[in-house]
Amino acid sequence: MISNKALQSTVAKRLEILRKKRELTMSGLAERSGVSKGTLSVLEDGSGNPTISTLWNIADALEVPFSELISITPQNTKPQLNSDGISVQLIDQSNRSIRIEAYHMTIKVNSHREAAPHPSGVTEQVMVLKGHLLTGPLDDPKLVTAGEHYTFKADCPHIYSAPTDNISAIITVQYPKDKELSSEHTLVKSSPTTPKEWDELLDLLHHHSLEVTNGLPVFRLVIRTGAEPDIVARNIKARLLGAQTTHYKLPVALYFSPEKEQLCLYIFPKSKGCTYNIKKQKNSPVEEEERNTLFACCKVNDVMLDDGQLHFLKQFSTSGNLLCATLASEALSIQGIPTLPHHINDFMHQQNTLDINVNDTDKIVDKETIGVDRYNPYITLQPGYARQILVMGEMLLKYGNGHRQTLNIGTGSGLPLLMLLDIIPDLVITAIEPNPAAFAYLQTHTQNADVTLQCNDFLTIENHTKYPIITAIGASHHLNTAYLLQKAQLLLEEEGILIIADELIPSFNSEKKRNQVLINHHVSYMLDVIRIISHENFSDFSPHEDLFIKVYMQELPTIAFMATTNSINIAITHLKQLHEKIQDNESNKPKNKTLLGYYHFLELELNVLLAEINNTRRRKTSAENFFALAESSGLDLLAHHRVYATSGTSKAEGGTHVFVLKKAL
Repeated sequence: MISNKALQSTVAKRLEILRKKRELTMSGLAERSGVSKGTLSVLEDGSGNPTISTLWNIADALEVPFSELISITPQNTKPQLNSDGISVQLIDQSNRSIRIEAYHMTIKVNSHREAAPHPSGVTEQVMVLKGHLLTGPLDDPKLVTAGEHYTFKADCPHIYSAPTDNISAIITVQYPKDKELSSEHTLVKSSPTTPKEWDELLDLLHHHSLEVTNGLPVFRLVIRTGAEPDIVARNIKARLLGAQTTHYKLPVALYFSPEKEQLCLYIFPKSKGCTYNIKKQKNSPVEEEERNTLFACCKVNDVMLDDGQLHFLKQFSTSGNLLCATLASEALSIQGIPTLPHHINDFMHQQNTLDINVNDTDKIVDKETIGVDRYNPYITLQPGYARQILVMGEMLLKYGNGHRQTLNIGTGSGLPLLMLLDIIPDLVITAIEPNPAAFAYLQTHTQNADVTLQCNDFLTIENHTKYPIITAIGASHHLNTAYLLQKAQLLLEEEGILIIADELIPSFNSEKKRNQVLINHHVSYMLDVIRIISHENFSDFSPHEDLFIKVYMQELPTIAFMATTNSINIAITHLKQLHEKIQDNESNKPKNKTLLGYYHFLELELNVLLAEINNTRRRKTSAENFFALAESSGLDLLAHHRVYATSGTSKAEGGTHVFVLKKAL
């Protein structure tokens, strides 16, 4: 055992060294740790008497193992901390890539300690030497008796309690690899109680919103609330709304994830979208003027529309063609009025009545694990989905040299093809779709359109017809992208054009990095939808519908944060847990039709993401790699638009893209 004076001196030296090494001011460390600036100042000048909880919170905020904050020389002298009937002494530590520390803990009967969550990935193993120790996650502790051991994840609130007798135990703390132990984007604070503390919290959120606006990828604030984190979340939302004195909107999104005993508040950049331009001509027909107004409204993300503009959008969402109705519905949803295009009810009914015969001998190209009946028609609810068709149509008119004969690859259920025909009704289309189930929907959807259909695999067809235009909407990552580009080059006429609209992800150089960018990409779409179906936009959630929203709100921001801060394996674990929770709630689907539509989209996006991570579905590529593949296939890039951004700021990063390629040979 060492004296309190020696421990105070050690903590003072180590605290100053570690704080300055991370270039943190005293105020910055106070924000991160939830320990007041005054307490930190006293500790750093060597006159404080720290508790175990205080030091552990500081160590977590400094992103170091606990022992680094209390270690002293000589190394054979082991520091011991005592507070409130609990004694903790470091007895051993390993400095390998995976850091392991062992502590001897004694607890007097009736003493109790609740520990805050450690950084993600930290685990603890408890071996009880004497007595009966109640320990583990705060919401599910276990009584461990002498001679037993218990291992649990310590990145959640956890407990040590001696309910019946004195305790002696060995606590082993295992930290993940250094790069997994990151709280760079996290601050920890106690729940505000005074008007001054509330003002400081709002200033803090405003400051970090600006930081995210200006380039930081994410920010997380962990508020130790104790009971009722939902109430704290509602208070913060109300105060943020009340503090808004201008009509300006920061291009960030705030997500509140209430957990037991704490509230996690996440700030992410908003997805940006729409790179198309509107060409206004003098003396345009009324229909064209209305269409241009619709497109202008759809392009707006951060400006509130007036009542007249909202009324205009509502008219299109209930009576326009498929493209205009989908665009108008998305624009209304972004404005806080969740809306489904009027066609979707017909498609939902059709999904329950369409008789699809798929023989066992029919092979589904790409071994897709998600049947077309699962995504028809909910894929149209993907943010930016109709926008890509709009851009594709404009590119076809601009670069098609007046040609109308078109080959469409991997047409799917046909909904995007119908949207394209809404823009250019006189297209002469041959559509190729290999999936028999999708082909059945395609036949039904295009029965009133002049479209030639082929149930065939584009890569294996023997077709000597040349086309001036080939299009593919969402198909390039279902097929082998390189082969698709080569085959399209063979089937194009001289100087013919290939227009591809699809999702792409940022560049990656490892499987881990691929999984990271995949998660960021898909979860970005899902978070955009979660913002649409928030409590602020729906006032009539039933209890089970509220549960449906809550499970997504708790998990999705956490998953996005973990992926952004390189905790990929933890993010994947949370994804699988979310999938299990959704499956458990399958019988409690929302009754509200609008909410039900988004429910199916979220389910679809989650299944697609897990399938891609598990390698049971074709993999997406990056825009840079797509450019290289196209060039090597004899195709020159004429135009490229990122229509909807999911990650990154450059046009070559994640999102929904449209490419125009010209046959060079």
